[in-house]
Amino acid sequence: MAQRFGLDTVLTSEFKRMFRTYSASRGNWALAPRLLTHLIKKLRQDERGGVLVYTAVLMPILLGSAGIAVDVGNWYSNKRLTQNAADAAAVAAASEIRRTNLSVKIDEAADQGAAANGFDRSAGDVMDIRWPPTSGDSIGNPEAVEIIVYRSAPMFFSSIFMNAGFDISARAVASVGSGSACVYALNPTAASAVKVHGTAQVNLNCGVYSNSNNRLSVVESGSGCLNATKIQTVGEDNGGCLNPTPITHATPFQDPLAGLPEPSFIGCTTTGKTSIGPGESRTLSSGTFCNDITIRGTVHFAPGLYFMHGGAAHINADATVTGTDVIFFFDETSHTNDTFHINGQADVQLAAPADQSDLFAGVLIYQDRDLVGNYTHIFNGGATAALDGIIYVAGAQVQFNGGSTALANHVVIIADTVDFGGNTEVEIINNTPAAANPALISTARLIE
Repeated sequence: MAQRFGLDTVLTSEFKRMFRTYSASRGNWALAPRLLTHLIKKLRQDERGGVLVYTAVLMPILLGSAGIAVDVGNWYSNKRLTQNAADAAAVAAASEIRRTNLSVKIDEAADQGAAANGFDRSAGDVMDIRWPPTSGDSIGNPEAVEIIVYRSAPMFFSSIFMNAGFDISARAVASVGSGSACVYALNPTAASAVKVHGTAQVNLNCGVYSNSNNRLSVVESGSGCLNATKIQTVGEDNGGCLNPTPITHATPFQDPLAGLPEPSFIGCTTTGKTSIGPGESRTLSSGTFCNDITIRGTVHFAPGLYFMHGGAAHINADATVTGTDVIFFFDETSHTNDTFHINGQADVQLAAPADQSDLFAGVLIYQDRDLVGNYTHIFNGGATAALDGIIYVAGAQVQFNGGSTALANHVVIIADTVDFGGNTEVEIINNTPAAANPALISTARLIE
């Protein structure tokens, strides 16, 4: 292996050899110029110690290049984070257009969406919210929001070579449209958030969304099948008959009805149990029911709000139930069994309010959002239900079991989890905007 010497070592060895030569010539200094010339030529040809010299000369350039490479990589990383913040802000802001149509709420939603993705005003980040957009393909579109986020580029090594900093910017535009799904499972972590088991046959002319990040978020077992226009989950799926193939690891979605207000309790209209036995026929009027409604006969629900204050609605044993322009609301006083049950060969035809001027247009069953836990709304035991409207029970499970049949032209299920079991058959032909109120169920998506 070649040895490397410093410059001082080279000079010392050459001068010693020069001195020996001089001594051998008996002090003939006439040879000195020749010896000096030889020494200079020798030094010019000698490469020993050159690595240190070259390294010393190139070190500032090498360090500068490495530093700039670090900064450029950091800029690309910040560009990606800035784009994520802009995208999230645009989607969140667009979601508020149909909920409130208020610029202050749209701005708040944009701030929250961006902050959840690293946007920080205290660190100097800036966001420009434009509703409607003022540039691009969506100029003037009232159902779109344009977001531009600015962030100062971090300069560590590059500040040595650059006198002034610069901004990293990202732009996103999102718009809102009618939702394409009719089954929403909101639970963020549950296994079997959407479950099809037994011999259940579920045919949906609409999509199924699961917000659960569980690896068993959407599950099919037994000989059942789930057929939909789209199956999408934040987590993963498990099953042999899920059509089409689910989209996994999707972006989490917000509760589509998170902004829907809840009706207020104004006192009991009925305090005792309301019971209609076999062979009886009655028409019930809307009001506040502070106890159970149990039906085994024939009942027609007159239009209006049926406020369930600590009571259940049970439809059993060959009952026949009809009603249009009705909504059932279960408030925070409800116990775990105070839910909506359809059982035992019942024949049920219920439709939500259709007048879009009604605050709750399109909503058929609504449970207080504060009720979470072991609440289950059941369609069970050979019942046939023709439902027209939104079943909105954010903290509860919706369950179809044991020979029940649900047919509806346009029904939307928004629940904590959704379970299709036994030999149930569910068919939803969602060929019109979501239920009776397309403004309620809407989805925001990036378009630019």
